[in-house]
Amino acid sequence: MHDLDPSQKLAATWSGGPLLVDAGPGTGKTRTLVYRIEHLLGSGSTPGMFLALTFSNKAAEEMPERLSGANPDAAIEIWAGTFHAFGYELITKWPSGVGRTVAVRILDEAGSLTLLENNLAKLPLHYYQNLYEPAYELVHVLRAISRCKDELISPAAYRAEAEAALSAAQAINDVDAEEVAEKGLELAEIYRIYEEALAAADAVDFGDLVRLAGDLVEQNAHVKAFLAKFRHILVDEYQDVNLASARLLRGISQSGADVWFVADQRQSIYRFRGAAPTNVSRFAAEFGGSRHSLGHNYRSFAPVVRTFERFSAAMRGGAMRGAWTANRADGGEVTLTVAPTLAAEAEAIRDKIEQFRAKGVPYADQAILARSHLTLARVTGILEQLGVPLLYLGDLFERQDVRDLLSLVGLDAETGNVGLVRVAALPEYQATRLCHSKGRSSAYGAARPNPSGR
Repeated sequence: MHDLDPSQKLAATWSGGPLLVDAGPGTGKTRTLVYRIEHLLGSGSTPGMFLALTFSNKAAEEMPERLSGANPDAAIEIWAGTFHAFGYELITKWPSGVGRTVAVRILDEAGSLTLLENNLAKLPLHYYQNLYEPAYELVHVLRAISRCKDELISPAAYRAEAEAALSAAQAINDVDAEEVAEKGLELAEIYRIYEEALAAADAVDFGDLVRLAGDLVEQNAHVKAFLAKFRHILVDEYQDVNLASARLLRGISQSGADVWFVADQRQSIYRFRGAAPTNVSRFAAEFGGSRHSLGHNYRSFAPVVRTFERFSAAMRGGAMRGAWTANRADGGEVTLTVAPTLAAEAEAIRDKIEQFRAKGVPYADQAILARSHLTLARVTGILEQLGVPLLYLGDLFERQDVRDLLSLVGLDAETGNVGLVRVAALPEYQATRLCHSKGRSSAYGAARPNPSGR
């Protein structure tokens, strides 16, 4: 453990009950988690006792990859993956517990959309009706349903909320609020029909993987016995859990397993799935135990660390403040320049670029980062007029060569030949297109829009 700093070592060797490790950016959370596993293995635990969960596939792949460098055998035997992958394993092991069979299948958004379209006649569509392209509105409906599942809201509960909202709106004669409530009632009925269709099709969707797994953990004795073998529950990116994931974790930990979570509420990115920084603050109430912060930043230079400290202290009234020792002392300064207009902003950027160039930093070693491609397009246009040499390629997926390539790949990888029209317009296929057009059995005819969306 000689390469761990004191704050990392305390977290990795913790034995005082449930622990939430507050790991700011660049503080070595993955290294600490791996050493936590190594420490427990060295203390007599076996790889089969570990359950390591995270929200993203990238983090799920990184955990065993990092562990394999120190203990390849353990890396293979430890169950490490995403919440959804673990939920899928439980559902496929005990499908009857959630009303499915051993042939249960997962539907992605396209599959769910097809399922709704196959039941289109049953759907009470009014506000969400699009006669030309039914899928257009149903995509938004499916995303609302997915959010309901993340928040553990059933069709009946959604309907009850919509009915209450409608009554309240009618009581004060609020026409706009009535329409919103009526949309809610329509969505609730679509949600109910969709759930029945999923069961009839022996299928689950992405949101079901965690929600239904939570049902199994709470209600199925065989699942509880299976979970009892996991004595150490480790969770990375705990700030990204939603209500369904938190409920699943509570159920898993009921066997008395050691609970060890890593989180940074300043980096919560899955808001669209119901995640929120407040999930971290509920740790003590839901699991008990303690919180501990990793104290060193190994990624950024000191000026960046100090700036982040000041910025985080102002987030949510200071609730997200943190303090870190910067292990990379050298580096440039962080400044804030406020410009009254876009032109003034571009001029300020030009001046800063020239200042760096005068200090020996060539253009090629400087970079401009922005929040969006639209912002960059606006600024870079003015910078070019000001004589600043730029290499800005724009949005990758808006480049003609990339779109041409994707259309070719899509012919083989996607159903419906959605890229056929673009491929037919490529110079390399001009002769083929002209030949077929004479017989009126052209590639264009095969790709005409279908009002049914199928």
